[in-house]
Amino acid sequence: MPTISLSMTKVELRQLEKMANEKGMPVQDFIRAKLFPSRKEYTPLLILLRQVREGIVQLEIDDKFSIPDFFTDEQWERLTVGDRLRLGRAFKRMIDSGDIDNVTFEGKTSANLAVYRRSK
Repeated sequence: MPTISLSMTKVELRQLEKMANEKGMPVQDFIRAKLFPSRKEYTPLLILLRQVREGIVQLEIDDKFSIPDFFTDEQWERLTVGDRLRLGRAFKRMIDSGDIDNVTFEGKTSANLAVYRRSK
C-alpha cells in the first residue's frame, strides 16, 4: 500500500489524535474515514473497537486477554477473517501509538493469536 506523509503543527496533531481517540480509532483510520465517508468498513470497526475497549475496563489490572474474549462465539464467527484482522491491526496500532495506554502487548500464542495485558 502506498504511503503519504502530512505535515502539521503539534497542536494540530494533538487535536487530530484527540478526535481519533474519541471515536476509538487509530489516527490513520480516522483520516481515511473522514476522507472516504462512503466506505462502510470503518463504521463496523468503530463499533468493534468500542466493544473491546469497554471490555478492557471490566478487567482487573494484570489480567491477560485476547480480542475474541470480548465477543460471544457467535459474534466472533460472524466476523469475516478480514474484519478480524482489521480489528486486530487497528487495536495494536492504538496500543503502539499510545491511544490506548492501559494495555500492553504480551506476545502471540502458538495459534498466532495476540495476547494483551491490562496494565492500569
